[in-house]
Amino acid sequence: MTTVDLRIPADLYQALHNDVAGSREWAGYLLCGIRHGSPDLLLGREWHPVPVAQQVTGIGHGFSWHPDFDVQMLNKLQRDNQAAVVIHYHGGRSPRPSHDDTATAKSLMTFLSGEAPGRPHAFAVLGDKAISGIIYASGTTAGALGTVRIVGSWLDDWKPAPGPPAPSSTERYDRLVRGFGREAHSRLRGTRIGVIGCGGGASHVIQQLAYLGVGSLTLVDADRVEMTNLNRLIGAVPPRNRRTLAERLLGGGHGDIGRPKAEVMARMANAIDDNIEVTAITEYFPTTTTLEALRRCDILIACVDRLQVRDDLNRLAKRYLIPMLDIGIEVTPGPQRAGTIVAIPGRITKVLPDGPCLRCQGVVDDAKLQTERDGQPLGYTGASKIPDPAVVTLNGTVASAAATEVLQLVTGFAGHRAPNCGWIYDGLTGTIEQVWKHNRGCPACQDERGRGDP
Repeated sequence: MTTVDLRIPADLYQALHNDVAGSREWAGYLLCGIRHGSPDLLLGREWHPVPVAQQVTGIGHGFSWHPDFDVQMLNKLQRDNQAAVVIHYHGGRSPRPSHDDTATAKSLMTFLSGEAPGRPHAFAVLGDKAISGIIYASGTTAGALGTVRIVGSWLDDWKPAPGPPAPSSTERYDRLVRGFGREAHSRLRGTRIGVIGCGGGASHVIQQLAYLGVGSLTLVDADRVEMTNLNRLIGAVPPRNRRTLAERLLGGGHGDIGRPKAEVMARMANAIDDNIEVTAITEYFPTTTTLEALRRCDILIACVDRLQVRDDLNRLAKRYLIPMLDIGIEVTPGPQRAGTIVAIPGRITKVLPDGPCLRCQGVVDDAKLQTERDGQPLGYTGASKIPDPAVVTLNGTVASAAATEVLQLVTGFAGHRAPNCGWIYDGLTGTIEQVWKHNRGCPACQDERGRGDP
């Protein structure tokens, strides 16, 4: 018997809940993409409540509907290679299927899973921030529904049963626990974060995530440390001017010049906390290895230069319903002489499953991508200058805001007061402002959301 998890964007869950948890009993189909793995993950994509015209009354004690609706849903499942979760509501903190539910599940889900094989389906009973469900595959019961995550301004996880708390050093994280609670630290320990790009800004982010006590880090970058990185790459060690006899004999003391940045950042994170599971991938995204690793992360942080990489990550985040933070800062020198600064714009752009993506927010578009393909690389915020000036203190300001957003996503400490699109930083005035924008329904949001594996 297996366990299958479920992930639902917050806006889709709200629509679902409004339909099934009203004054009348109701049900519907949540159609899902799939991320195959261990465990498999169902990705909420479309919600279809039973139409009023399809309800059948006077049959048994539960809610019933005409089989024509099941056939309509089956056709969509087969056409779009999706999975189904049939959901209705009982309420309470420990919902369980009734006798009628069990009979319905056995007949309906055996049929559905047999006609749409090769993927898990579920029959679920929704409660109040709780759910229970039976998994069916290829015409037979195959396991139980596991953790359900509602993804909005924070990661709201419903577990089938509370597990043991993650091990921690109470004294080490005492000040964090005093402010955010023991549960916050436990959730951080259970979170896997993918950082794409391990340059100057990313090094601050990785350092702070390690100090926060996150459980797992996946670091992706094929770049190697250069001398010009050492003014801002936290954790990188320069060559020693005076090497000891032992270093000369053993070939040591050369520092990190030429070493993969991802490996340097992994070393730093484990020096801070050797309990963190760190995976360093010295490849450029996207490759088979990086895609496989990043689709399993809970949060993604993009610290990259190229817009094409941002666009690819944007689609990955939407496809697997993973919150993503895209960070960048630019120093614009004055045209007349060195030392004069015209602007220092920075941003922490959020891409949430229920919010606008990088294309909706204007960070990426086809015209900018074409400019980049034509050999005119764009800087972090769109100016045609590369390489950009970079200063460790400014990187740190933006990175700290991004790390705090991770804390919010994991713990939900700010609730709905957290902005849906992130923050804009002005390095000249030292101010940071919230950004709120609407979903424009671009292809990444419409077509990719919850699609899962090809």
